[in-house]
Amino acid sequence: MQNGIVLLDAKGGIYACNESAERILGLSADQMVGRTPLDPRWRAIHEDGSPFPGESLPAALTLRNGEPYSDVTIGIHRPDGRLAWISVNSRPLFGPDEQTLHGAVASFLEITGQKQTQEELRTAMAELEQARREIRTLLSRAQST
Repeated sequence: MQNGIVLLDAKGGIYACNESAERILGLSADQMVGRTPLDPRWRAIHEDGSPFPGESLPAALTLRNGEPYSDVTIGIHRPDGRLAWISVNSRPLFGPDEQTLHGAVASFLEITGQKQTQEELRTAMAELEQARREIRTLLSRAQST
């Protein structure tokens, strides 16, 4: 499975994860078990580079209000220093009565490559626009002489 999966108990502690979660986050299962979304070691960021507070992470919100969240883009600083971009979904886990919240499941896919491609495209488009402006300026000058 390509998606990382973590299971959180009702208090927010991770109690299980798959190998993809370990690979994507750069942490072993032993390092993840017990961590909560509020743990500052996640060093999560928004796409604009601003801090992504733990209480705003999808799994934390799901545990607080029982609502699912989809396609939330988060930057996570891995222990090796590399920034990994992930797209996160979270869903509540209810007990047999279908009302008591027992925990949450978060699934995520690494999208670092996609984010790099988007940034390269933005840079190329900005360079192209700059070149267009320079050409217009040169043509305007040539026409006025």
